[in-house]
Amino acid sequence: MTTICRGFLLESIKMNGTDIPPSMGVSQAINFQTEGQKAATTGDFVLTANKVNPVVRTLKEYGIAVTALRSHMLTETPRLFFMHFWAVDNPDKLAYGLRKALGLTNTIM
Repeated sequence: MTTICRGFLLESIKMNGTDIPPSMGVSQAINFQTEGQKAATTGDFVLTANKVNPVVRTLKEYGIAVTALRSHMLTETPRLFFMHFWAVDNPDKLAYGLRKALGLTNTIM
């Protein structure tokens, strides 16, 4: 399995006035594993509310299923949503779809 991205949000994330660094779980994770002519991918995007629907649409367009959408914290600013995904398909198709979805997030790579 290869991690192809571990990007950091452009926004400063705070909880009760304290900065939450990317190493505390507010960064993107995409895992990609090939097997023959197919690849499997799983991971999660950390999104602000206005990014959720565009990322869902893009993932679905490329056959990538959203398996969970949830919050991990209670009082963070801005409010974050953790979108978990999974797919098995053509590696090029999945990679292109993930790159398009990642481009919709506020991520530094």
